[in-house]
Amino acid sequence: MKRESKLLIFPLALLIIYSSFFLVFNKKPPLTSPDEVNHFSRSAALANGYFTLVGQPNSGGEIDNAIIEAGAAEKAIENSFNPQDFSNYVNKLQDLTFTGSNAFYAMPNVAYYFPAVYTPQAVTIAIAEKAGLTFYQTYFFASTVTFTVSLLIILLAWRIYPIPPLALATLILPMSLYQLFSPTIDGLSISFAILAMSIFMNLVKNPVSEKYNSLVTLMSIFIFFLAGSRANLLPFVLLPLWLFGLNKRKINLVWFVVTTVAVLGWTVFALKTTHNTVVTLHPGVEATDVIKYYISHPLEVIKVLVHTLTDAKLVATYFITFIGLLGVLDSTIRIEFTVIFAVFIIFMILKTFVKDRVVSEKWTAWFIILITIAAVFLIFLALLAQWSPFPAVEVAGVQGRYFLIPLAMLAYAFKFNYSNPKAYFWPLAIAFVLSVAAIYVSMADRYASNITESSRIIYHSQNRYFLW
Repeated sequence: MKRESKLLIFPLALLIIYSSFFLVFNKKPPLTSPDEVNHFSRSAALANGYFTLVGQPNSGGEIDNAIIEAGAAEKAIENSFNPQDFSNYVNKLQDLTFTGSNAFYAMPNVAYYFPAVYTPQAVTIAIAEKAGLTFYQTYFFASTVTFTVSLLIILLAWRIYPIPPLALATLILPMSLYQLFSPTIDGLSISFAILAMSIFMNLVKNPVSEKYNSLVTLMSIFIFFLAGSRANLLPFVLLPLWLFGLNKRKINLVWFVVTTVAVLGWTVFALKTTHNTVVTLHPGVEATDVIKYYISHPLEVIKVLVHTLTDAKLVATYFITFIGLLGVLDSTIRIEFTVIFAVFIIFMILKTFVKDRVVSEKWTAWFIILITIAAVFLIFLALLAQWSPFPAVEVAGVQGRYFLIPLAMLAYAFKFNYSNPKAYFWPLAIAFVLSVAAIYVSMADRYASNITESSRIIYHSQNRYFLW
């Protein structure tokens, strides 16, 4: 490839990526990602100085009345299938301005997340409020900044260690891309995970690097941010310990201890101080008491997990929602796109597992595989304690998007060869375009047309069945 052509690729790619972002943004009504009202409110509370949430009977913080009004407006039309309701909603947010007066807003379900994942959004909300922007302008500003931060982190990860094709494929699935385009914690979390894994692999391969201390420090900070906001990613804290086992550099051991203590400390603190009577399926029973019960009854845990994983409809739900269940978990991907991306991701997984071999450091590859399995296992344990009825028959609340980060992690256990970029570039580029198209059509179906007349999979979140 000519040098001039190479120089054009990066700006052209950015143009396509941001054009796609703006295209989706203009079709997606604000605050219509999973639990986005509370996530955006948490960012606003952080902007007002609430590093942790307070209050009883439900934890929360004081935020501007305009944000509370915007959230209430979204909730009022959330279950509507009338396009005019969403058009009126967007018009309302375009006129809504910050009031300068705050009120307490309860959001206990987001109190468990370490607030680093809300920092970009909080900064933009603070700036927007000072600048006198409308809510809609603020939301656009926050979405753009959050997406840009995620993209910069991903680009940094690539410079440190090339991102495996399977991880890139995971990033461009409709579910991943939709969350990256929204000012929520999912997009930032997956970018944090990719950066941590890229640094880890760089340090595995370059144990005498001049930048070793700086890189292991950066990795550990992002591990804390990640595991502090995603309980199932606690196995990430073992990355510095594994590095210590490989090269015996004491800084690895120091960061393992510091990160582990920090993550466990934050988790215990959050569980102890969060008051939640709103978002719970076991009212009157604290999550800590549920955890204690299941620790003392391990056979009960195994029984619940077996019942969950042998439910064919439930497992099918995980796969469908892994590809993409957008909006507030009610905006489905059309069946033709679902089939395309099912084939695409299965092909990428099989290609990785069959054609690509595990990395040359085989024990490291098996270590990555084991912590990935542990991360998946902890998804079910965390939701068993937090979201499932008590006592539980099966684990409730598991969504396919929770498996995106573990799959991206797993990709780093396998060799890949970018010496022939065309072998990966075109399939991934085409998949990206199709993913944007799938999201756009899904948004148009859900918010700009009669949902019952659209040709796609219908998913019922409570009864868990599919109509084809």
